[in-house]
Amino acid sequence: MFKKRISMLLVALILPFGMISTPSASTVDSPTIEEPPQDNTETPDETAETSNEIAETKEVPTTTEETTEAIVPEEPTTETEQEDIILEPDTTTEKNETESSPTSPPTRKTNETKSPANNLQASKPDTDIVNASDFDNQQWLINEIARQIPTKTMGSTLTFGDLKKITNINLTSVNGSIPPGIEYLSELSILSLRGYGLTGPLPTSIGSLSKLTVLDIGETSLSGSLPASLGNLSSLTNLSLYDNLITGTIPKELANATSLQSIYLVESQLSGELPKELATLPQLKSINLAFNEISGTVPAEFASAPALEDFYVNSNKLTGIIPDAITQSTLSLKFSNNQISANNVASLTLTNPVGSARYTNTFVTNFQLASKTTIPTTTHSTVIKPFDSTSNTYFDLHYLNQSTRGTLQSAHTYKIINQDTQEVMYDGPANKDVSFTQSESADYFIIMDDAVGNSHNTTSVSVQVNILELGNMPDSINFGTHKITSTTQLYKPTEDWSIQVNDTRATKTPWRLSVATPSKMQSSSGHTLSEGLIYKAENGTETTLSNQYLDVYQYTPNSTDTQVNITWPENAGIFLKVKAGEGYAESYSGELDWTLTDAP
Repeated sequence: MFKKRISMLLVALILPFGMISTPSASTVDSPTIEEPPQDNTETPDETAETSNEIAETKEVPTTTEETTEAIVPEEPTTETEQEDIILEPDTTTEKNETESSPTSPPTRKTNETKSPANNLQASKPDTDIVNASDFDNQQWLINEIARQIPTKTMGSTLTFGDLKKITNINLTSVNGSIPPGIEYLSELSILSLRGYGLTGPLPTSIGSLSKLTVLDIGETSLSGSLPASLGNLSSLTNLSLYDNLITGTIPKELANATSLQSIYLVESQLSGELPKELATLPQLKSINLAFNEISGTVPAEFASAPALEDFYVNSNKLTGIIPDAITQSTLSLKFSNNQISANNVASLTLTNPVGSARYTNTFVTNFQLASKTTIPTTTHSTVIKPFDSTSNTYFDLHYLNQSTRGTLQSAHTYKIINQDTQEVMYDGPANKDVSFTQSESADYFIIMDDAVGNSHNTTSVSVQVNILELGNMPDSINFGTHKITSTTQLYKPTEDWSIQVNDTRATKTPWRLSVATPSKMQSSSGHTLSEGLIYKAENGTETTLSNQYLDVYQYTPNSTDTQVNITWPENAGIFLKVKAGEGYAESYSGELDWTLTDAP
């Protein structure tokens, strides 16, 4: 409902007539009545986001006792856009991104505090006797040492020099943890462990194993973070840590292990950004970091990695734009199941040469930035808060995978452009405190991550002033000056006048205009007119206006109506009625209250 008040003034012939204004009010000048003028005057009272995730499985490199060569995961011979096939030792399994492993591992363990990576070296003399406590009494390792060196007894005849005979440990169903004393196996070349009973962190001391070529630990409950000391493993060719509870970031020091040919860190809980330093590894052929929580953008340096062939980072939390140098390279790529994008998507190759999908469930293919399409506002000047979910101007940015809604990662950036003025209203990450002011209606164009060449990264929001209101109307209605007569008279306004109604509502419904007068027309000396203001319908019916609202106009708009001007014919509208004998040669004033109601 919208209200507005108009003040009216009735002026006698021998007095100048003027305007008495009130807040949101207009004045009306009245007819004159001939009598001596009165000196006393009185001012009237004033009022006023199915995600169709790729069912991906992990390609697990196999390890044997006969070889110390780096093991690079094989690319399957056939692969659909919805599925990656992964070869594991002796079995073939498929795992959906959201599925857990066949045997549920224990809950995540506390992260290990990283120790300095350098100068790690076992210090026991070769002739010293080895005790179980040197390996933290870890029975799985004690048993394996006894199996490989059956002629010696730990605690009596087994020396640290004897441990040099052990070059390969390949065990399944391990229970316990990897003790720091693993460093005493100084000639160890292959360490391959399986078993969800294997818990605890990967010890920093593992960086002392200078002969280690293969570190292959998977399907365990290993926890903690990756020690920076892995960078000390100068002979390491194959690093395979998968299906674990390992957390934290990938240490950039890993780039110091310059013999690395394969990095396979799949299905753990690794986070943080992908270190660009890994692109400097001179022999690295394959890197697979699928099914983790790695975030940030993809470093362009991997496009020029000296020996790299396979670059797989699918099913992470990557954002931003894939560098053109990578999308246009000869690398075998997997970016599926990331909120990642690219420019010039029409020219991109969507599959690898073997048929595996590169970009399924990304903004390159089937993800689409979305938002509210229209936001109504009931004020002409509006504070826009696009990222505040408690605000009625919240843009509600999300993404759609076909019809399935998804939540956007916090790392995305957004450029909001006023399409009417081309002014950039905001450019940066989502922040609920961001706000800007809009005057009248406006259309906004949003680009995510500056992917100007990809329509999947754009959406539009229209913030529309949605108001039914009284617009232009006279500040006063003048009924003129007239002589006092012995008969009842009706006086029309001296000038044509109209009332404007503005209707910017998205959905148009019927409305009506009503009028009331809070008090009788009164002179400066206190004389009143018994009827005063009346409304005369086109059929001649007269209704005296009172403090009860009277409907004087009804309208049913069509969908294109945004402005209606209300006028009345010559014989209808608002009139001033002066009965015989009740008029004095004075100025009379009054008020009209107008109400606009969006109901029939």
